[in-house]
Amino acid sequence: MDMSVFWLVYIGIGIILAILFVIKYGYPTGTQTSVTFSFGEAKEYFFTKHYCKHCNTQLKRSSTKAFKGKGWSKSAVDGEFMFGEKYDMKFSLKCPNCNANFNLNEVG
Repeated sequence: MDMSVFWLVYIGIGIILAILFVIKYGYPTGTQTSVTFSFGEAKEYFFTKHYCKHCNTQLKRSSTKAFKGKGWSKSAVDGEFMFGEKYDMKFSLKCPNCNANFNLNEVG
């Protein structure tokens, strides 16, 4: 097989897969997720074991995304902007026994 034929087939398959992706999932829009986390908080959240104040069970890490709205946001590349959904990421600790939620400030 000639190399030019190989690359034409390769590019053609890529285009077909991209079209099928857009048909199935819709055109991808950008999402902006903002996280306010200092290095010390991240270290304590991921590398420290926390225990429930009520039942003394080890807490599980959980995160939730809060929808802030749609709009334009600056991309990671300079000079590029994208339209998409904006989310605010919240991190918390949850007790599996009593279903109590704690912030890092409450446990730490």
